[in-house]
Amino acid sequence: MSLVIRDGMQDDAAVIADLLVIAGDGIMEFVFDDVVPGQDTSDVLAYLVADDDNAFSCRNCLVAEDDGKICGVINYYPHDENLLTEEEKEYLAPDKVAYLEHFFAYELPESICINALAVQPDCQGRGIGSKLISEAQAVAKRRGFHALSMFVWADNHDAIRLYERLGFKLIDEIFAPQDELLGHPTGTIVMACDI
Repeated sequence: MSLVIRDGMQDDAAVIADLLVIAGDGIMEFVFDDVVPGQDTSDVLAYLVADDDNAFSCRNCLVAEDDGKICGVINYYPHDENLLTEEEKEYLAPDKVAYLEHFFAYELPESICINALAVQPDCQGRGIGSKLISEAQAVAKRRGFHALSMFVWADNHDAIRLYERLGFKLIDEIFAPQDELLGHPTGTIVMACDI
């Protein structure tokens, strides 16, 4: 294995988008399906990843590459930046924006929010997710931030165990009414770690 962690690039947009769909476990489809007629969630996300002016942008991504193949991604942004721009909110259905506002309202000052972390299924179990988080911590520290934070489905026990091993602690719980529609009736937890 010759694993390299590097900055995401526009040419990576399609692969990053597919990994973001995996990471979201339903949320990306909930938010982005039917936004653009004829385009699926991955298509919409690939457009956003290739663009420089939103939280999903490749400038906010690190990718793990093994022998030239992207096998993982972490997408992050300063917590005080909105996940969606005003323009993006205009083309989303009001129920989707209302759901997302449960998360926009949550504040963790001076933190970098991990928006998504995913590793290709055939690459899991090799420590790639841990390495991506470690590199995101280094980036956050260089930028003067004091913590990493994230929202995690409360029923995603494997991920929660990983994050706890990496020093993340449960900060709060959020229950948004749409969670049941997304297949996660236990809601979402907020986790954070100091860096």
